[in-house]
Amino acid sequence: MDESNLNPEPDMTKLGDLHEAALLHNLRLRFMNDDIFTYIGPILVASNPYKRIPIFTPEYVQMYFTKGAGVVLEPHVYELANNTYVNMMRDGEDQSVVISGESGAGKTEETKLCLQFIAEVAKDTSIPEGKRGPEQLLLMSSPILEALGNAKTVRNNNSSRFGKYMQISFNKKGKIIGGNTIKYLLEKSRVIQPGTGERNYHIFYQINHLTAEEKKPLKYGSPDDFKYCNAGGCTDVPGLNDDAEFKDFREAWQILGVDDAEVQSIYNIIAGILHIGNIDFDADDEGNSSVANDEALENAGELLKADAELLETTLTFRNMQSGGRSIVVIPNTLITAKETQEGLAKAAYSRTFDWVVERCNKSVECTEPIANSTGVLDIFGFEIFESNSFEQLCINLANEQLQAHFNDHIFKLELKVYEAEGLNCDGITFADNQPCLDMLIKKPAGVFPMIDEECVVPKGTDNTLLQKLQDTHRKNPFWGKPPKGTKTTFVVNHYAGGV
Repeated sequence: MDESNLNPEPDMTKLGDLHEAALLHNLRLRFMNDDIFTYIGPILVASNPYKRIPIFTPEYVQMYFTKGAGVVLEPHVYELANNTYVNMMRDGEDQSVVISGESGAGKTEETKLCLQFIAEVAKDTSIPEGKRGPEQLLLMSSPILEALGNAKTVRNNNSSRFGKYMQISFNKKGKIIGGNTIKYLLEKSRVIQPGTGERNYHIFYQINHLTAEEKKPLKYGSPDDFKYCNAGGCTDVPGLNDDAEFKDFREAWQILGVDDAEVQSIYNIIAGILHIGNIDFDADDEGNSSVANDEALENAGELLKADAELLETTLTFRNMQSGGRSIVVIPNTLITAKETQEGLAKAAYSRTFDWVVERCNKSVECTEPIANSTGVLDIFGFEIFESNSFEQLCINLANEQLQAHFNDHIFKLELKVYEAEGLNCDGITFADNQPCLDMLIKKPAGVFPMIDEECVVPKGTDNTLLQKLQDTHRKNPFWGKPPKGTKTTFVVNHYAGGV
């Protein structure tokens, strides 16, 4: 190994040996010195230290914002954010920051740090003291979206269970004038069944810290009273302060100017969803379902402003079109009643989350012409579980497409520059994941187009879909073998593992 690799290097493109062992060794040495940021050319690698390091203070913000030309500082997320802002102002072009990585790597925190830096350096200092500027309002969406969109998983106490793209808008002077948040792929399945050792969304537990008087109309005693809260066998998390986070949540709504009645409606819906999860079903001799516990049904109906009798009918009966246009009402079995219950809970939570995002956006919408914008993308952490849901496949597809975007802009375009300059780059190779993407999404034989087709085929089932997928892709190197003993699963081998 080259001797230059024995000392930690802030930019790994300057290492004498550019191979995996040298890169990992360099990262390890810097991590042990609490140097958690390292460059690989234009890419900033961040290692989660799982402890607080005093390098995110206002002094550090000023240091990276005011550093002179030619001054070299340690790699830092503030430097990345500063370069983004400076490039936008200098070139007059919109910018974007992509934050990606494994679950638990610290993406949510890096996103907040990046936003906090830009908000500080681009704030409008002409706004009277005591009045909230748009940059402060933008930051207030974080505790709100984390409460409803983040959860404790096996690997991360504050895992984002949705993807978000936050666009910050600037005027001609480079001052923040507003913004907009777009959300992607909320993990709705978590609402009804968090994994073992995991929690549901934070808000389910945070409302436990309402006062006793405030909790009374919600019929909320403690998280242990609700199946959707304790299904993972984990309601309390050491190191996670639900009380403090909930105070931030409530304060954020006040700063955004949202009245108490609107916030109360969120509490009502969240509690209503929890009571829906507590509804049990019985079956008669013919297998037809009925609600077994009226209390949970009545609580859910009251909080969701739905007639309890109509809610019971919705859960225990379904409408089917027969022959021409006639509608036949058919009793649900225990299985179909449970599926309807879970579908209702997931849909209600998803619609509530959509409304929350829209309400946050309304509070920070621009009222003057936009000159430029900077977007920060906080995508899902890629994860591989023993049993992966369809949602997990979608999440990993999003990461696979992001990896393709990375390949295009970091490798393919760079190789074109080398070729244009007459440099020999025949020995430079990288893993191109386009064949994997083609197997997933290319029409007509991609996995997702085939799933869409099977949804509309008469008498289509999971088994018929699986057989078609096996017949089409069994020779594809990205198509993996399912675990022994499983008959209704398939495996896709992508860049982060098998899902």
